[in-house]
Amino acid sequence: MSYAGGPNKCLNLQATSTCPGWASVLAGVWATKHKVKSNGLPLSAKTRTVLTSLAENGKADSSAFFCSWSGHITGDNATYRFEAAYTAENNINVRWLTFSGDDAAQAALLQEAASPECADMIFCVYDKPDYAGHGFGFSNDVPEYVEAIILTDKDAFEVISAIESRDTYQSEDWLIILTSDHGGKGTGHGSQDVECRMTFIAANKEIIPAG
Repeated sequence: MSYAGGPNKCLNLQATSTCPGWASVLAGVWATKHKVKSNGLPLSAKTRTVLTSLAENGKADSSAFFCSWSGHITGDNATYRFEAAYTAENNINVRWLTFSGDDAAQAALLQEAASPECADMIFCVYDKPDYAGHGFGFSNDVPEYVEAIILTDKDAFEVISAIESRDTYQSEDWLIILTSDHGGKGTGHGSQDVECRMTFIAANKEIIPAG
């Protein structure tokens, strides 16, 4: 089971929104530490994402972040803009990449996954389901939302296929994780309603919770 919004929805509140959700996924802590309680707030300078920490401590040669929404990296109040600046200033091999939409990000991601020089840690955000949810509703009863999820499933399958087609795949050890930053209710999210807190994790290997 996985969930968004903080471990205690009364005492440790963070919005079930994109920036807090992904900050918790990438940093492994809640907003009480990473400070991203809602969209439009930067990640705490005392907190590093797994992309930076792995590259900085030498457990990964490089990392790459793929997205299409400016709220992650390039916007004035983007979540990771200070961390991106930190990695650039300290020559830490993390690439922070923003594209014009999911399709452009997908094309670059497929090229990355197929490259012999691909990053050791790759992270990508797909926005199709979120856009469809806001436009038509976050529900399995909404055809537009279901179609967006199907298309995103196809995108993920393409990436997995590109990884498995690598010439060096048999000698490599890939951990592939699919997850979400939040759920949704009606055409919105951000509240502590169970539909908004509900997320999922799917992986190609067993994940053992810390502690």
